[in-house]
Amino acid sequence: MNVVRILPALLALALAASAQTTTKIEESIHRANRPADSTAAHAARLRSVVRTAPKQSLARLTARESERVVRKGLVSVGVDREVPAEVFQQGSWSQTADGSRAWRLTLTSPDAAGLRVHFTNFHVGDAKVWLFAGDESTAVGPYTGDGVHSDGDFWTDLVQGDSVTIVYEDGASDDVPFKVAALSHRFAVRAATAADDTPQASAATCAVDVNCHPEYSDAASAVALMIFESDGSSYECTGSLINSAAQPARPFFLTANHCISTQSEARTLITFFNYQTSTCNGTRPTLSNAARVTGANFIDGGAMALGDFTLLELSAFPNIDVKVLGWTGDEIGASEQVTGISHPLGDFKRIALGQRTRDVTIRFSDGERMPASKGYQVAWFEGVTQGGSSGSPLLADVDGKRYVVGTLTAGPDVNENNSAQDCATRNLIASYGRFSAALPTLNQYLGDATGGTPVSTQSTFTTSPITDRRVTLTWSAPAGKRVQIRVNSPNGQAMTGIEPSAGSATTGTWVTPGMVFYLQDASDGNSLGSAKTLATVTVAGSAVKSGTIIATPNPISPGSTTRLNWTTTGVANVQIRINSATGQLMTGIEGPSGTAVTGTWVADGMVFYLQDASDGNSAGASKTLSTVRVTVR
Repeated sequence: MNVVRILPALLALALAASAQTTTKIEESIHRANRPADSTAAHAARLRSVVRTAPKQSLARLTARESERVVRKGLVSVGVDREVPAEVFQQGSWSQTADGSRAWRLTLTSPDAAGLRVHFTNFHVGDAKVWLFAGDESTAVGPYTGDGVHSDGDFWTDLVQGDSVTIVYEDGASDDVPFKVAALSHRFAVRAATAADDTPQASAATCAVDVNCHPEYSDAASAVALMIFESDGSSYECTGSLINSAAQPARPFFLTANHCISTQSEARTLITFFNYQTSTCNGTRPTLSNAARVTGANFIDGGAMALGDFTLLELSAFPNIDVKVLGWTGDEIGASEQVTGISHPLGDFKRIALGQRTRDVTIRFSDGERMPASKGYQVAWFEGVTQGGSSGSPLLADVDGKRYVVGTLTAGPDVNENNSAQDCATRNLIASYGRFSAALPTLNQYLGDATGGTPVSTQSTFTTSPITDRRVTLTWSAPAGKRVQIRVNSPNGQAMTGIEPSAGSATTGTWVTPGMVFYLQDASDGNSLGSAKTLATVTVAGSAVKSGTIIATPNPISPGSTTRLNWTTTGVANVQIRINSATGQLMTGIEGPSGTAVTGTWVADGMVFYLQDASDGNSAGASKTLSTVRVTVR
């Protein structure tokens, strides 16, 4: 996160002698205890169906999609792109080399450096879903059951390149029990080569390879590159595994709150653990070979004013031997030598050595402040931190043992697009949130033998039976959240204002059976989008689906247009098709009521079909709600 300016010190520098000693926990080692990954062997037999998969391409990024979004000081590294239902429907079945069945579809987002898939309604049971990179060199998966979070909604691992092939094998029927809502398109900043499949900006030339300081190799194994989704964009930060008193050990992970501050963001996280060279200034590593973990839960955290910290719990430990860092709540001394390990600009792992300097209050571009008492200022004398380093650990040696004493918030404040300026700047100062400021909040999890009771990540959402076409909705979301209820989709009409985390509300007299209500996270004032969905509830009963479509004017003169107007009940979305229930699409997926204007291509007797698209598929006579025939004369 970039610092706008540094203010004069508001508090005197606290010496180590005056700091009150608090709980500390030493580091430990987590050993890989799962069988070696057999993904490559299993996926090899599917390559024949990958090569013949139907191919669908999204349009090239628009100028708006290509813009870098700045959020809380982080600059986006990718953009989420909707996958239209009609594109997903182009997938088809084939037979694998061993005689089993597989559904497959190749999706392309031109010029992407890498892609992730957002699955929804994912319920595949014992079947398997794989993702193949466009060159078939790598595969990720398999995804089974109800997906990573066991609720049918998740973002996948990252595959390199601008194409991804989805393969669903061993399906029991012709139905495909999942949807693809979106692709995350990773921006290409510089061209990739065969030796470097991670085409992102390089760290500054003065950034020091972590393997040039082998005395930190154990600690470095705990540090991971983070990629996550937030409000339609992708971002990078750094974080680290942190030890606790919990038995058995739990994969707690420490980062900055300005990186991840919500459960919806934590769910999208991928952590890459051994993305580093094998020797000092050795061959550049490839991200696709890094050990990774997909998914996390948000445990607790504090905003900038409290020290900018977030504690997550990963879905698992990485399947490699890693150090789990120890921590201390003791203050470090004036001029104490410290170390930072991070992934600057999302590049491979680097190290920076420096010392604590005078305390100051810092203020950021969004107006937030970190008080001097909540942060450490560190002057680097070897190496540097950059964007992408946010959330990385600050380490100090105390009595011959190494501990986490902070997490990176910001700095140095330099032009990160100018490596020469970055490295020539004197007094490179980085700002870290103090772990001692975070400990009063985090001690209940890290200092407790049970791992504490995490902040609830679950939401409950229920509806009463219909009475006079009304229902009463009751909800309970994680403490501290603000919520909003939307109707029939995460982007549907808002039924309520922004409400507290728990409450109830009664609808008007417009509810029909089958109507779906969405409980949306509105903590930041914006409740739109599937990433904000906390829970849904469907009104009991079989929905009576009906609709009406009319054309105005009708008849029309040759070469004229007409306006189609429709209303429906009992459906969430519609599409309009031309001349048959499986004909050419005139519209995308639209709301339950609306209007659309034809082109000047309308022919005499042309029929427009109003089709139910509530499940994303509008094809077929069973989906027809109404029709209208247009006369040309």
